[in-house]
Amino acid sequence: MRIDDHKAAEAAASRAGRAAENREVARLHEARARDPKSGSTSDRVEISDLAGQVTKVLEAHAAERAKLVRKFAQEVESGRYRADAAATSAALVRESLEAGR
Repeated sequence: MRIDDHKAAEAAASRAGRAAENREVARLHEARARDPKSGSTSDRVEISDLAGQVTKVLEAHAAERAKLVRKFAQEVESGRYRADAAATSAALVRESLEAGR
């Protein structure tokens, strides 16, 4: 029987979020590289601009995640949260089967 490790789930969610952020940063960087208007700006300006875009993406993700966590915590504390037993059991079986490969 597998015991759910919440820290592992949080770490996986964090990695998934970082992967999405990395893809967005790469997309922004590629778009800037193809932009003929970007001209011959210095590396410092380019890096600073990219860093600003990265910061915005990270802040947006952090704010969204914090909002979801607060909402979930309120539902749990008020007793309104109801776990989906079928989804939970299906996930347990799926993870057990995947771990046995």
